[in-house]
Parts: sequence; C-alpha cells; structure tokens
Amino acid sequence: MLQLDRFNVRIVNNGEKYGREFCLTHDEDKPMVEFYDRRYPHTQYGQFVSRYYVGTLLGHDGFYGGQPTGGLCLDGGNADSWTVSAEDMILVRAYLQAMTDTPMKLDAPSPKITKWELRVTWSDGKTEGLVSHLPEYLYDELQLYFRELEDLREEDPEMYFMENGK
Repeated sequence: MLQLDRFNVRIVNNGEKYGREFCLTHDEDKPMVEFYDRRYPHTQYGQFVSRYYVGTLLGHDGFYGGQPTGGLCLDGGNADSWTVSAEDMILVRAYLQAMTDTPMKLDAPSPKITKWELRVTWSDGKTEGLVSHLPEYLYDELQLYFRELEDLREEDPEMYFMENGK
C-alpha cells in the first residue's frame, strides 16, 4: 500500500477481496487500484473514495489521451477534498507501474521531483517553511539526496518502494 498525505492507495489483484466490508473477490486479471481517505477510519485503510483499473491510470484505456499526466479528481462532489495532486499522481503511477509490472503507456517520462518542502509545526499550531533558514551546505546535501532518490526510483522502482515501506 502507498501512503500519501491524505490518501492510502491500495492495489487489488485477482483473487483479493474488495468492496463494502471486503465481501467481493476480484476475479479479473486486470489489477485495480483503490483510493481511501486516511482521515476517516471507516475501514483499515480509511474511508473508501474511488476505484480504477491500474491500466486506466497508466493510460492504457485512453483516459489520458495516451499520456498519463496531471492530478486526479476522485469525486466531483468533493473535489476540494478528494483530489490527488499532479505531484502525488506521479508517485501513484510510479508505484502502480512498479508493483503490477504494468508498463506506462507510450514512453512517459520517469517521475521527477517537482517540488520539495521542509516544514515544521510548532506547539502553538503555527507551521513554518524552513528551507530559507537552511545553511547552504545543508540545502546542497538535501538536493543531492533527492537526486539520488530519483536515480533509485528510475533504476529500480520496486526496490525504492520496498525500502521506503510503501
């Protein structure tokens, strides 16, 4: 399972349980992916939001015009709450590709870091970005670390997700 800020992302393979109270058994070879809102503990994964075939999110069903990019609105009635950002969808697609051996449609670019933040929440509830307070050498070390993570994800995404507990 992949954990994002707000969502748990679960792959459902042939023979695995899914649906309300996990009473259904997936009986197709095409794996599915489910999104759960982690904030609401209605199930062990959170509140169920939406389910798709993995191939749909990787562009095989023509959903993204053959080029899987951008964010994903999971529920139009709750778009403010249940939308996965474009940055998180890069991670989701890389995870799906690595864990299901489903190739990305066309030659989609490897996931790259588009933004990173270092934030702290103080006991008074205030949140503050710390990047501007970092010494230059530490900022450079973090940039190098992220580049190495990108390389690992590109070279061996399955190992990357296993090492990072995903």
